[in-house]
Formats: sequence, structure tokens, C-alpha cells
Amino acid sequence: MPAPYRGGCLCGAIRYEATAAPLGAGYCHCSLCRRATGAPIFLGVAFPRVSFRMLQGTTHTHASSARGIRHFCGDCGSALFFELLDKPHQWEVMIGSLDDASDIEPSIHVCVSSGVGWLQIADGLPRRP
Repeated sequence: MPAPYRGGCLCGAIRYEATAAPLGAGYCHCSLCRRATGAPIFLGVAFPRVSFRMLQGTTHTHASSARGIRHFCGDCGSALFFELLDKPHQWEVMIGSLDDASDIEPSIHVCVSSGVGWLQIADGLPRRP
């Protein structure tokens, strides 16, 4: 799918778009991402911040760590994206919140040392502890 990439929350109150190509996509196995998504693994895609804009609604935020601020819908609770404070040039979008992510492929696994032991993904991608 060429840009723009559009997405939003489960109830439809929040809508956003990114008008540039993704910077990259990857899996995170850390406990913060697991808690934020309610899943054993998080899959995110980074977009240039200058290409990202809200189309509808206002997100609620939570500073989940000293490194990041998570954005979510205050009505339905959908996790949407987060800001990594050490990477102010990009937005990290929850890939499941995109309308169509069929052409986005992850390229890495991060924080694998803190992942759940029973989840094994044999995709051959690089892994960082």
C-alpha cells in the first residue's frame, strides 16, 4: 500500500495518517510493550514524525518509562502509537491499528531476553537482547 497509511482505534474516535514511507518495522518482546498491547509481542512500524498527523480525535497519553510516551484512545482503550523520546523524529505506530499493513514487513526482534519463553518465532530475523 503506498502512502498515506491510515489507521485508528477500535471505536473510531481516533484517526491518523502517515504520508511517508515507513522507516522500518520490528517486534518488541519487552514487558512494557506486552502490557501496553495485551499481547505476548508487539509489532510496531516507525514513520517520520513530520509525515504523521491526527485526522480525528485526541489521544490520551501515558509516560510508560523515561524513554517513551504511549498514546491510546480514552474511549475504547486501543493502543495506537508512541513517542520514543530519544528518537524525536519518528512515531512508532502499533501495526494492528493501521487500516492496511499488508506491505509492511518486520526486519528485527528487540528485547528478546525479556520475552515470554513459550513464544518462538522462527522467521530468521536478527534478534537483539
